[in-house]
Amino acid sequence: MDLETFCIIVGVYEIMIGIPLLVKPLAAGRWLQGAMKEDTLLRSFCLLFLILAVLVLTRDASIGTDAAGLVRLLAWATAVECLVFCWWTKWAREITLWFCDKSHWMRSLGILATALGVWLLKVSGSVAITG
Repeated sequence: MDLETFCIIVGVYEIMIGIPLLVKPLAAGRWLQGAMKEDTLLRSFCLLFLILAVLVLTRDASIGTDAAGLVRLLAWATAVECLVFCWWTKWAREITLWFCDKSHWMRSLGILATALGVWLLKVSGSVAITG
């Protein structure tokens, strides 16, 4: 998979999750709590993103300080996170649920997710990533 496609998919996802966390952090936290309790949903979703990350990394797994290198670093982080969530769901669920009722943490995660999503969408159209 090319980096542009990965950027668009993950960028849209991050914005889709980030904006509700910014606007209604506790309501989004309750939704996240419900989603985290669904083991099959959690594992399936993580498997999908693990596949996306591996598809990116099979082309080139090198990381760097340029846009393409940072996107590959994000692909590595995505792969590791998804493996943890697939294999150690109880531990991952406990850590995630700790955040869900704390509006300041949820709002901070919303800012981070939205900013990352916007950056990924900006980078997806960049000439710098097509290297």
